[in-house]
Amino acid sequence: MTKRTAAQRRTLGERLQRGADLLCHARHMGSGAIAAYNLASRNSRNWRATALVATTYATDKADGILARQASVVLDRPPTPEGKKLDQTVDKKAHNMLAASHIITAWQRRQRVFAGVMAVSLGVQMWRDRIVNTKRDEADAVARDTDTTIHTGSIRSSKVKMAVIAAADIGTQSPVADSRTGRLALGTAHVAGTVLSVTTGMHLVSELNGGISDALATPYPDELPVAAPAPDPAQA
Repeated sequence: MTKRTAAQRRTLGERLQRGADLLCHARHMGSGAIAAYNLASRNSRNWRATALVATTYATDKADGILARQASVVLDRPPTPEGKKLDQTVDKKAHNMLAASHIITAWQRRQRVFAGVMAVSLGVQMWRDRIVNTKRDEADAVARDTDTTIHTGSIRSSKVKMAVIAAADIGTQSPVADSRTGRLALGTAHVAGTVLSVTTGMHLVSELNGGISDALATPYPDELPVAAPAPDPAQA
């Protein structure tokens, strides 16, 4: 097996990173297109649209794999820009889909289901605003915010995203047309919201800890400089 040169590794890593970024943008545009379809069609709850929503959520996993491979090839941690893009697109994609599902349910006179989804979306947006504000504060003070987020919180966030994704995919499907299906999906939306708030509280707590540690630890250029040793020749 031929060993790649540094230039070849850099080119490959940049291509992998571009691929991850393109998948993020594709997820954003795909979610917007599905949301528009939901608002324009009277039969938007069908299995084809459900498959498209599932595919859209699957790109989140795919772009994460590409971004991690890029980090390995380039021998550097994930870029702050890439992480910010992924987090922003995740939230926007979910918010657009959720908003279209709320309007669709309201138009079909499924008021309780629409209300549950509206409250869930509002709480999640409130949680995201608090977490994003704290992340920005941590980025401005701490040197490496990611080190303050424990593995348990990362796993909890993944579970939260899986539950929210399952609720969105199910709401796009004909399952939402039955009363039993709406009861199950409403429960899933509430569960996703509870997990979202819980993980948000843990993230804020850990980010606060990282900020406190960063403020208590001086930067290298702030450390006291030892006085030079006396020259024996001048003694």
